[in-house]
Amino acid sequence: MVLNVKKFSGLADLNSFIAGKLRGSTDLVKNPGSLYLHGKTLIFATPVGTVTFAASPTAAQVPLTVAQVRAQIEAAVATVSCRFVQGRLELFLTAPGPLVLDKDGTANELLGFDTKTDSSVTPINPAGGASPTYVDLTPEGISGTYLLVFNV
Repeated sequence: MVLNVKKFSGLADLNSFIAGKLRGSTDLVKNPGSLYLHGKTLIFATPVGTVTFAASPTAAQVPLTVAQVRAQIEAAVATVSCRFVQGRLELFLTAPGPLVLDKDGTANELLGFDTKTDSSVTPINPAGGASPTYVDLTPEGISGTYLLVFNV
């Protein structure tokens, strides 16, 4: 058994992680400049697939709408769904399972995903269930953060 500890900035981030959802850190509603995604990519290692964002009108460098971002992701990788939570892009599988976003996607930074290491998430099962399993959850009262301990 290998124990992992992950820190979350709030309950929304924690709940997304436990449910197997990967959340970007950029509020795209407040920072629409991050939606200049024409020609940029999101690369999925699991499931395998690549999204290459096209602008509307075609070939114009105009910001995409959040609806266009969602539609393009879901059209390019059929098993990946997404939604916007508190302005942030949240990626998840239509049938729960592991999701891995490659660090080399050129849209990663604009959408708030890691560019140094691959971002991955797997739904956390209740204790005694299939791996990964929940071990402990600790709220940190002063900063409002949470620590989740789980095994893989």
